[in-house]
Amino acid sequence: MLRSLVGSEMCIRDSHQFKVVLIGPQGTGKSTIFRQLVSDSTCTKHMGRVDCGRRSYSGNGTSVTLSLWDTQGPPSRIPSHVFQAADAVMVVCDASRAFCFDTGVRWLRAVAEIRSRGGASCK
Repeated sequence: MLRSLVGSEMCIRDSHQFKVVLIGPQGTGKSTIFRQLVSDSTCTKHMGRVDCGRRSYSGNGTSVTLSLWDTQGPPSRIPSHVFQAADAVMVVCDASRAFCFDTGVRWLRAVAEIRSRGGASCK
């Protein structure tokens, strides 16, 4: 995509979009990460167990749009469409709580199972 802005003469030569789904046990900081990354966003939606926000960053001729999905609950209770076309699934863990790492591994396996059933296709 080529977009020129008259005045400041900023030229965007490359444009990228990434969808990232945050999963992890309650109280690990998923929503804090979400709010930090999309706090100035004009595009946020609440959909039951999922919040979705979008934020664009640009510089050096490149524009990056981050679509961030903040989830609540285990993957089995999150609608499979949330994982569709995801570029990444990030497990958020609290390093001070050891059980979070075991839970995180189980949750990644659950996401892989959802994908293998054809319920979602991740990039």
